[in-house]
Amino acid sequence: MSSEITSFLTYAEPRFRLSGKSMIENGHPYFVPTDTLEDVSAQWPEGYLSVSPYDYLGLMHDPETTEAAKKAIDRHGTGVGGSRLVCGERSEHRVFENAMAEFLGVGGVLTIISGYLTNFSLIGHVLGSQDLVITVELSHNSIIMGCESGKFDFQTHPHNDLAALDRFLTENRAKYARVLIATDGLVSMDGDLTDLPALLDIKEQHDAWLLLDEGHSYGVLGQTGRGLSEHYGVDPKRIEMTVGTHSKSFASSGGFIATEADVIEWLRFTLPRFVFSVGLPPTTIASAHMALDKLQEEPWRVAQLRSSSRFFVQLLRD
Repeated sequence: MSSEITSFLTYAEPRFRLSGKSMIENGHPYFVPTDTLEDVSAQWPEGYLSVSPYDYLGLMHDPETTEAAKKAIDRHGTGVGGSRLVCGERSEHRVFENAMAEFLGVGGVLTIISGYLTNFSLIGHVLGSQDLVITVELSHNSIIMGCESGKFDFQTHPHNDLAALDRFLTENRAKYARVLIATDGLVSMDGDLTDLPALLDIKEQHDAWLLLDEGHSYGVLGQTGRGLSEHYGVDPKRIEMTVGTHSKSFASSGGFIATEADVIEWLRFTLPRFVFSVGLPPTTIASAHMALDKLQEEPWRVAQLRSSSRFFVQLLRD
């Protein structure tokens, strides 16, 4: 046993060193408990402000959001106790999914225990050995990992270069049975947008499917926070699959898939990381649903977020 442990440590330690261990050995700003900073911030003359969290709409500590989570614990406990397929389904799961589908203007929604795993799970599930997935070079890691997860072909094209995507498909589309274009709507690291109308034209011209990750754009883009489709005035049903997360605008955790209702029913029984994973806990469903309700009741939050973002960028430039 000792030799096995030593062997594994010998394997891991140099990889940590190559990953930049020396940069953090004398102190670093990572993994700092934010609640500790908040607790001591009263003694700092300028107070404490963090612009890092995902809480785009300021709903994570909203009294109605937290109260909804507390009531869910009192009624259902802290978890659901199993896969939804077997014994973990709660009535609130479907109520929330139906409300989200209606909000987004799509046929159905399926919630997943992990936002990161949503892309990773879906891409590998819908494609086979005769297919292609193509994404931009700066796609979120969850998309890249999903693209690398199967036996299908995987290609990238330059960031926001739809002409390059069009050329590649013109030259290579006939080689594949099915083609999936996977991309972010609002790019998390750069803050730029995918030209959705142009992308949809290319997708339809080449008989491809589109998976659009709206994790950073739901609650942010569009007059009422319905994402990239609303921003561009595009019918969301032209997009085969959209992916979202509850950890940002919806002040909770987990992810979801939005697509045709019949596709959602197929995924309920066949998507491995849904079938073999525990269902979202009652607190998560309740807080995310309340956040969705408040987004619809208080669309000023979207406008305020946009105004604050522009103000912050202007301060940086100044």
